[in-house]
Amino acid sequence: MAKALVIQVADAVTAALNIIEYEIDFIAQRMLVPKFQLGDLKNLKVAVVPTAIESEQLTRSQQERNFSIDIGIQKLITDDNEVENLLKLVEEISNSFISTGISLDDGQNLLWYKTTNDPIYDADMLRDNKVFMSLLTVEYKALI
Repeated sequence: MAKALVIQVADAVTAALNIIEYEIDFIAQRMLVPKFQLGDLKNLKVAVVPTAIESEQLTRSQQERNFSIDIGIQKLITDDNEVENLLKLVEEISNSFISTGISLDDGQNLLWYKTTNDPIYDADMLRDNKVFMSLLTVEYKALI
């Protein structure tokens, strides 16, 4: 049975994250329900989650679909300098998706539409739990 298209998109984003070399090493994981315990966050966690599909009829026979994929970056902070390094990593990840399409297993190409970084980091989580948490949303368009 074929995977849902949105899962294929999330898998392609995960694969793209894992082949690019960033200044801080990590292995991205595609998840449906990311949930980490505080102890899990001693090591950097990058979770890729499909979050939305938007469809629009363009012509009688063609639709445009927008796929939103969240990339969550989390880490327990032991040193305040880590925050700046993680912000730089978030920016690196964001920049790596700009104007870059992705290809699905069936050969279909999707066009990058936009990237949003909101929140840049969660100040409450950082202050209360010493956890850096940032959220990137990448959006891709497909003509179907």
